[in-house]
Amino acid sequence: MKFKIVATILVLLFAGSFPAFGQEEAIPAIFTSSPITNQLIVTIEGKAPPSSFVEVFRNDRSLGLAYTDQEGKFSLITYLEETETGINVFRARTAFPDGTFSEFSPALYITLDQAPPQAPVPDSTSLILEPTQYIFGSGEPGSTVFVLVDSIPVKEVPVDQGGRFSTGNLNLPPGWHDILFYAQDSAGNQSPFSPLVIAFSQEIPSQYAEAMTNLSQLGIMQGYPDGSLRPLNRVTRAEFAVFLSRTLNLANFTPPTSPATPGAFLDLPKDHWASQAVEFVSSQGLMVGFPDGTFRPDEYVKGKEVIAALVRAAGLEREAQAAQAMLKDAPWYAGYSLVGAQHGLLYPDFAPEEEALRGEVAVSLSSLFEILLQMGSTP
Repeated sequence: MKFKIVATILVLLFAGSFPAFGQEEAIPAIFTSSPITNQLIVTIEGKAPPSSFVEVFRNDRSLGLAYTDQEGKFSLITYLEETETGINVFRARTAFPDGTFSEFSPALYITLDQAPPQAPVPDSTSLILEPTQYIFGSGEPGSTVFVLVDSIPVKEVPVDQGGRFSTGNLNLPPGWHDILFYAQDSAGNQSPFSPLVIAFSQEIPSQYAEAMTNLSQLGIMQGYPDGSLRPLNRVTRAEFAVFLSRTLNLANFTPPTSPATPGAFLDLPKDHWASQAVEFVSSQGLMVGFPDGTFRPDEYVKGKEVIAALVRAAGLEREAQAAQAMLKDAPWYAGYSLVGAQHGLLYPDFAPEEEALRGEVAVSLSSLFEILLQMGSTP
């Protein structure tokens, strides 16, 4: 295939018209062009001594002379050759007034890449999002993922060498949102759009944010590795045991409950990340296992379990039992709920049979922590 230079370079060939500069100033040119592109027509750019001539070669074939401006910049427009590897080699040298040239510059290898990257794939095509939640996914390593929310570009995030990306905090306003992704590689090629993600963002009560910030600063409820707190995430029984244990330890408070034999739960080995916390709360009678001998650490904790543990931790067990005796035919947690409400331990919109959220648990634990500080440490 025959290629031609797109830009015609006007060169004065007469020796007398060359600028007068000494040979010691005629240093090799330096390329500043990008080493990868998806365009056949490219501009080769670089620097050399101001007001001088630079001869540019592509794959050892001279493309002609380029003239540098007062800042020493030069440019030349040319075609790339579609070789099998897609790599074009450029070299340059500075011209002397006497018709000789400097040494060649370091080579510039421009890779022609016209293959689009694979479309990024989010981990889910239908998500319920919180304003603090991220979307994770996979894509072509080294590419950049562009995120569009309701057709508006909002994020540019890199795909790591393991092929993973995270959107970061999207800060979505409450309501339904359409989220699309596409990728772009370093050559400028764009992928097709990913599958549509339908997201719903809920408004977070201010009490959640305040309580979680407070507990995070105290080290009771730490965030996720990505830096988010995720107040609308549900809490597992193992997580709640850890939060409760940290609250009691920080308050230097021993619950006035009847110590129980630490449970050797069938589904909680010693090397489990929450085993020490579970052993502590179970030995104090704050949380109990199930009749089959399991603790079920990965099950989500329910409101009734949360309030029962908090009432016990605050030393209000007898009050709860007395209240329960007065509530005929009421479920077992009714007394705990009543006493918890009287002492400010219930979180907003408390629902005993529903799974507790991180923000809700944070509100109740913050109240418990204040109660324990007021009660003081036990000997």
